[in-house]
Amino acid sequence: MKRMDKSKKKAAVGTGALGKVEVYLHHVTDAEAACLTDPGNARRLQEVRTRSGADVQVDPNPSSVPDRKTVIIKGDHTQIENAVRLLNQMTGSQEDVLQRAQEFWLKWVEAAFPKFDSQAYFLPPVYINRVPMTRQTIAGQDVLVLQKPSGQAGQSCKVAVNPSPAVQSSIPQPTSVHDSDVRDDAAMQRIFLCLQEMSQQNSEVFVAMSQLQFGEYLGEPCYAAAAAQVPLARSLPPSLPKNWGKGDFDVLLIHREYGFVVCEVKAVGDNVGELGLSQQDMENNIRKKLKQAIVQLDKAEAMLSHLVSDIAPGLRITKTIAVPNLTAHQVEQAIAGDKQLTQDLCRCLGKPQTTDAAGAAGLCLTSDQLSDPKTPWDVSSHVLGELGHWWQRRVADAGPDSHMTLDVYRTLIASAGYTNFQTFCELLLTRVPRLHLWAASCYHGDAPTGFQVEYLTRPLRSPPAVVREVEQDEVITTHRYVQPYRERGVPDHTDGPPVRRVYHRGQDHSRYRLGDCVTCGREVASFLHSLRVGVTGRSTTTSTTLTSTSVGTTPPCLQWRDVLVLYWDYDSDQWGVVTALLEAGIPVEVMKDDDIEDVVTARSDVVWVTRGSRVCGLERKVVVCLDDLNYGYLTCVRLDLMSRCTSQLVIISPDDKPLEGD
Repeated sequence: MKRMDKSKKKAAVGTGALGKVEVYLHHVTDAEAACLTDPGNARRLQEVRTRSGADVQVDPNPSSVPDRKTVIIKGDHTQIENAVRLLNQMTGSQEDVLQRAQEFWLKWVEAAFPKFDSQAYFLPPVYINRVPMTRQTIAGQDVLVLQKPSGQAGQSCKVAVNPSPAVQSSIPQPTSVHDSDVRDDAAMQRIFLCLQEMSQQNSEVFVAMSQLQFGEYLGEPCYAAAAAQVPLARSLPPSLPKNWGKGDFDVLLIHREYGFVVCEVKAVGDNVGELGLSQQDMENNIRKKLKQAIVQLDKAEAMLSHLVSDIAPGLRITKTIAVPNLTAHQVEQAIAGDKQLTQDLCRCLGKPQTTDAAGAAGLCLTSDQLSDPKTPWDVSSHVLGELGHWWQRRVADAGPDSHMTLDVYRTLIASAGYTNFQTFCELLLTRVPRLHLWAASCYHGDAPTGFQVEYLTRPLRSPPAVVREVEQDEVITTHRYVQPYRERGVPDHTDGPPVRRVYHRGQDHSRYRLGDCVTCGREVASFLHSLRVGVTGRSTTTSTTLTSTSVGTTPPCLQWRDVLVLYWDYDSDQWGVVTALLEAGIPVEVMKDDDIEDVVTARSDVVWVTRGSRVCGLERKVVVCLDDLNYGYLTCVRLDLMSRCTSQLVIISPDDKPLEGD
């Protein structure tokens, strides 16, 4: 990434550099892992270590891809290559390492980006600014203080954080951050936020990456097997200068229909007043930055063309220059007197037929199409309209690229999308020694090597009746990806309301998915009414069991906001279940992206219907779970959906696929 010290950054995704020692993740099948780790075969791994000189360990944690294990290999380039060769010999693997990597990463894409073919993803999902901090002693306490960057005018913004005595001595002095870094970050963040909003409003499908090093997408031949497909990991052809392998993509979009979109960002123009530049100096600076951008974009195009030549030769690459602090008119003024620059700009941006300065300026992404720098998160409808017009004429007007099939799209994502937690931690520790980092997950196999792990497995929120359902999930009982519950250690107040089951069977039931069944919806509506949900006045005995109140007080009635309907697959306002609930007088809303705050705060007194993956961690007293098990491997219906319930659980199950244990 641009913000990292490039001398310490390994040129391969999924590998980390620790001096001359490198970390390589090699993937084997479960059967091959057993061949290496069974007690009788312990000598095999030792032989690999001895003969290769590398440190070789089979990761005991489950892989993100089913039926695969990860072998962690540490050593220099030659040691790792020898270790991989020996591992293949000992396991009898007939698959080429690169073929194996391709299969692994394609499966990983589907697991990591479940809707990769229907929505946009951003890597990283939020933009991270460089923030200069120093350690100071205030009132006898060490604190971290946000400082103004070197060379930047204005007051610094200070925020004090009190670290514990154990970590005070381990806080490193951060690297100096310059005002140019802060300006670059501000410009990048505006583009990032505007693209996010545009993708949601216009349903654009792409994967967006910011500040990606060429090497992270390219990789080196040996290590690329763990990070990308082989065709994307070849050395540079002789026709390209060797130094062209060094560079970065400020913004790189892999679009489902339009191929690549590469954007070079130049944060020129925001400090004119501070520097006291004349108009002539300002225009000279703009021309200088545009010339730099042209060179960088030409490098990026050459690199991408090379990388995809074996997968989709001729895949479209749309290049653009973003100058978030300049208007199109300012760009036009700056290049109007430079005919050569105007021609170079139009040629680079794919419009050689454009010859005038105004047309060339219109090819750039300017402040005219972006949010206000003072409120970059506020992307107004006007901004979206202007950005949409720019996107249409620069990207969409050419129409879909026939080379970009779904398979090609998946493969390209696989080569770039792997942001591995263990590798991230290893790299982070090289930058911030003695770092104290906390992380939490319901899956117990994600802790990096050397991390202290605590298992919190005592159920606290759900009553035993719900816990008994959740603990039957296959990720707990069979695959062991999640630790099983243990006894609370004390008696429960109550077993909780019995789980209510609705079976999708009989002539009156729809033959389609559970969510389409009006009859199931009517049964759920009848049950909710029997709980006296939404009825004003004193609560019934049944609803009393669903509330947490002190003895001797009158508990409040259940409200519609206490009910959540969860499913695994698609959503629709026309669902049979939704229709039936509405017909029964129950206020129902199907959750959309901009409803998330309302859902979390339960501001509206309605029954929200949504996919369980969108409300992980959210809890409700009454949860209606549509348990259709036809969604494939490890859908985790029990763990992800039923565990949201703190009292009354309602399960709608298909007749032909009853829940395990029913």
